[in-house]
Amino acid sequence: MRFDVSAGTTSNSAEQSSPRRPRRRPGENRERLLAAGIAVFGTYGYHGAQTAAIAALAEVPQPHVYANFATKQELFLACAERVCERLESAAARRPSECDHPIHSDNAASRDAADNEDSMGDEPMNGAFLLQCIAASAEVKLQPALGALLLRLQRGVGEQRVLDLLAVSAREILHKNRPPTER
Repeated sequence: MRFDVSAGTTSNSAEQSSPRRPRRRPGENRERLLAAGIAVFGTYGYHGAQTAAIAALAEVPQPHVYANFATKQELFLACAERVCERLESAAARRPSECDHPIHSDNAASRDAADNEDSMGDEPMNGAFLLQCIAASAEVKLQPALGALLLRLQRGVGEQRVLDLLAVSAREILHKNRPPTER
């Protein structure tokens, strides 16, 4: 720390080299961590995801992960709850299943519906949901995930959940094809 007598101020050389980010609103770090958690867990799964990667994507220092969530498990379950809420909200805004283009016989209509509506405006919802199903085999996660998945099935409808899972699985398979086969 240096004290500049002529200006009457203190300065820190670290502050001069990198600008401070603006102060965030209360709860904003938690929201950023949830969004990043959905993306990272959706891509790497419960065991493959690292809290450091979630913090980096959220642009939050890693200690903030544990300031907001006691454990990685708590973060994962909070993300699962958020995805469940999004899917339920999207289903409530949407017409009945039989009116939805995903159920029509026209493949072009189904593909357009798949691209425009992933049940909640976030493509990661389906990938995260696939990871929830995989993680539900974990003994410590099974009770909470089982209850959430059952709630989702009842609230959104089994066919809509299956459609979302199918779309997400197809996208993952397509991304993992060699470029010459796309």
